[in-house]
Amino acid sequence: MDVTTDAELVVVKKLAGIPMLTREAFEDATFPIAEEVQRVVRDAFSHDLDLGLLYGDGTGANPLGVVARAIEATGATLVGAIAAAKGEIGDSGGQATHVALSPSTAAAEEGRAGSDGHPVYPNGLGNLGGLEVVRVPGLTEPLVYDASRVYLVKARDWRVEQSTDYAPAFKGDKVALKVSGRFGAGLPASVKTIRRLNVMAA
Repeated sequence: MDVTTDAELVVVKKLAGIPMLTREAFEDATFPIAEEVQRVVRDAFSHDLDLGLLYGDGTGANPLGVVARAIEATGATLVGAIAAAKGEIGDSGGQATHVALSPSTAAAEEGRAGSDGHPVYPNGLGNLGGLEVVRVPGLTEPLVYDASRVYLVKARDWRVEQSTDYAPAFKGDKVALKVSGRFGAGLPASVKTIRRLNVMAA
């Protein structure tokens, strides 16, 4: 098989950290603090994972982010830039399905009123320019993409391991929680997969 498309190869990266709990808190049977800490740590790491997969520079342990690999599509308005991206992806042989916006960008668009003073989106912003809207915290540039061609490469999902043998934990009579996971993002044939939007307001 001859693989000559402009595929973006992915190096899967590891994200890990070690928070510690006091042994008394860990062994407290009245409140499941270990489970709660694990949930909070996973949430915090998930945000770091999102930012790394979006904006990582590819150096050292950082992944190469999706945004830097996306070709730019320009429009005078958000809807115009989305239309341009859909056209470019379509002309390249793909089909855009989703638009990713920061929550603040989505809220601003959702609150927009027409010339008659009525909301442009009275039923909310679930769809924009024929694409499903996805809200992504930390995203600074909107993305239009084909969800069937953008992959989260999960070599290993989040794993939480408990240990008292970790030297700082043993010394402080604490329990260490090692949280780790290996992830990457794949953009096969990125020219027909994804565009980042540049809204050039008049």
